[in-house]
Amino acid sequence: MDGTPQRTFSVPGHNDGLRIVGENNLWCLQNEDANPNLVVIDVESGHQKLYTFAPTPHGGGYDDMVVQNGHVFLTASNPNQPGGINIFPALVRATLQGDMVVVDPVLYGNANAVDIPTGATVPLNLSDPDSLTVDPRGNIVLNSQADAELVFIRNASSSPMVVGRLNITTAAGPTTLDDTAFAPNAHTALLVFDVAGETIYRIESPQFGFEPGTAYSTSDTSASWACSISTTEC
Repeated sequence: MDGTPQRTFSVPGHNDGLRIVGENNLWCLQNEDANPNLVVIDVESGHQKLYTFAPTPHGGGYDDMVVQNGHVFLTASNPNQPGGINIFPALVRATLQGDMVVVDPVLYGNANAVDIPTGATVPLNLSDPDSLTVDPRGNIVLNSQADAELVFIRNASSSPMVVGRLNITTAAGPTTLDDTAFAPNAHTALLVFDVAGETIYRIESPQFGFEPGTAYSTSDTSASWACSISTTEC
């Protein structure tokens, strides 16, 4: 936590998703717009293995990943939209077979969802599946950035799967979100990365810590650099 680099790994392509899978494997996902690949690094030995994908059904790449119940889920980013509708998988489950990453659809971009504030059933149209996280209740949370939506997915690895949608708006209108982090019960710090400045910052909350269960998201349309979302009703 003093900012001293311990080790550095280089991977081919533009890296985006980055998660520990199992105990020692660091999955590094590259090229979210097209031509994706995955590098798996054994963090003890430093050994790297490159995995490739078959041509993507949605035409784009894969952006972020999350691990839940032993399964790895990826967002299918930058999708084609024939007729303005994303009819392709927006969330997929990934497994490694030989030198390939094999994906199976979990949630389609035009699936039905429950609108969380109203309870109405609405069709999704996820034009920009982006980041992933898990909320305190164990729901996978998918951020569709350009759509200013958070999509909550319960039972992603079993059935029945339940999907909820939360539009993010301010007085100025729809608010796009990128990475989201939920505050745990413990008193913790929030780490953010300044891309242009190539600097990681640690943000400390006041002495009693961040509000547990509240989501903190980066935004490129909000008046401030971040906004917070109470999810106690989600």
